[in-house]
Amino acid sequence: MSELIRSPLTGEYVVVAPRRGKRPVHYGGIRGCPFCPGNEYMTPPAKLIYVKSIDGSIDRSKDEDTRRRSDWIIRVFDNLYPIFSASPESIYGYHEVLVESPRHEDKPWSISTEQQALAIRAALERIDALRFDPAIRYVLLFKNYGRSAGASIEHMHMQIVASPILPPRVESELSQYRGGCPVCMLIDESPSIAIYDDIAVICPKASLKPYEVMITSARHNPDIPRTAGYIESLAEALIDVMRRLHSILGEFEFNYWLHYGLSHDHHWHIEILPKTSIWAGLEIGGWIYVNTLPPSEAAENLRKALP
Repeated sequence: MSELIRSPLTGEYVVVAPRRGKRPVHYGGIRGCPFCPGNEYMTPPAKLIYVKSIDGSIDRSKDEDTRRRSDWIIRVFDNLYPIFSASPESIYGYHEVLVESPRHEDKPWSISTEQQALAIRAALERIDALRFDPAIRYVLLFKNYGRSAGASIEHMHMQIVASPILPPRVESELSQYRGGCPVCMLIDESPSIAIYDDIAVICPKASLKPYEVMITSARHNPDIPRTAGYIESLAEALIDVMRRLHSILGEFEFNYWLHYGLSHDHHWHIEILPKTSIWAGLEIGGWIYVNTLPPSEAAENLRKALP
C-alpha cells in the first residue's frame, strides 16, 4: 500500500512506495532487456505505439492484452513499479514509461533527429492525454540516464508521472512569476550556447552544477508548440546539447525534466543537470548550492565543443 505524506516540518512530500524497491536493474546489453523488441511480454501492454508504415508515415496503435506488437519505433506503457497509479492500493495518478528507440545501442548523443523528435511527439501526446484528468494537478516528464541518475534500465527511456499534487519545485517556480517572467530574465542575463529556430539554449546564471543547461523558447511561450517543425527543432537542440556535453564530459549521466506553464504568464523549459558533482551537507541541509564552474565558462566551453 502506497502512502503520500507531507512533512509538518518542511512541507515536503514523500511517497512511501514499497513496490518501487522491487524494480529490476538491467545494464550490460540486449539480452534480457525488457525494453528491447521481442521482450514486450516483460512489460504491461503498450497504451501508445508508433509504427512506421511502408510509405514512411507514422501510424498510431496500441497493444492488446493477449498480443504485443514488436514492430514499434516508439512504445509507451504503464510502469510496472509505479509511484502513482489507478490501483486501489496506490495513490491515484499515472506513471508511464516511454521507450525512445527500439535500438538498445542508441545514446542521447547518437540518436537520430527523426527518432528523438518522435519520442518528444509521443511524450507531448501522453502529457496532453493525462493533464486533463480533473484529479491530476501536474504531469511531469523527466529522464534519468545512468545509474547515478536513478535509471534502473540502461535502454533509453523517459518517464511520465501524472501527479495528484502540484510538485513543490513547480509551485516554487510559479511563485517567482509575480515580478515578471523569470525564464525570460534568465535568457537575457545568462550566457548563451546557441539559438535553434526560436529555441534558446543557455547555461543559467544560477546553475546548480557545472554544465547545467536550460533549453527553452527564445520568446515567451507557456508550452511547447505541437507542430512538427518546432518538435524537430527541439529534437535537434536536445541532441546538439548532448553531443557537446559528451565531447567535454565523455560518457556522462544526467537528469532532465520538462516544466510547462499553467497559464500564459508562464514559460516552458527543459533543465538538464549532468552528474558533475555530488551534493553534500550544505546543499542537502541548507539548500545552498556550490557550483565550481562559472556558467559563463561552461557556456564558452560548450560553444567551442564540436557537436
